[in-house]
Amino acid sequence: MANFDIDYEKGIDLYTSAVDAAEAEIIHMGLHLPTRPEDRNGGWAPMPIMPDDLSEIKYAELTRLHGQFTTWWGYTQGRRVVAEFVHRVAGEKLNLAGARIRKTKDGTVADKDDATKIDSRYVHENAHYLTCEGVARLIVAVVDGLKKDIDAVSRAISALDSRTNVEGHSAALSRRRDPAIQEEPFRSGRRAGGSALNAFKKRKDA
Repeated sequence: MANFDIDYEKGIDLYTSAVDAAEAEIIHMGLHLPTRPEDRNGGWAPMPIMPDDLSEIKYAELTRLHGQFTTWWGYTQGRRVVAEFVHRVAGEKLNLAGARIRKTKDGTVADKDDATKIDSRYVHENAHYLTCEGVARLIVAVVDGLKKDIDAVSRAISALDSRTNVEGHSAALSRRRDPAIQEEPFRSGRRAGGSALNAFKKRKDA
């Protein structure tokens, strides 16, 4: 019977290349993941920090913050997808390592399990798997945090818009209710009417 078992090192290399192959396929489609935000000088921009009190922030600054958080959210979303894929690949590499190494061990089932877990190759792949898992979970936390920041800034902008509209409406009502403003056209009319009547009388007398 033919043996199609893959060599350990070749199998690890194939799984490792899966990440590069996926990214190459995306590029071939003419697509690309969002890149890390840059500052005005072309360097890496620092991740924005949520102010303690958004109610004290002016409108222009709020919209700038919203744009920064949105840009970083898009970037981390892309990194999240990559991290989750790398984590899955690391899991497949760990499974391969465990299976291949276990076949070289002797003894009972428990003996083979123990011998596999302390094999340096297995420990290396397991440590890599745990690192990938930690990165994927941490990125999820960052993505969720950025989404909450975006929502908070959006609410602050909406509240400022509403407050501005209310203040503008109140100011308009105040102007309409101002007695001086209301009576001014009538006074002007009386003056204008009086002047016209006097002129008419003068022409009639003449």
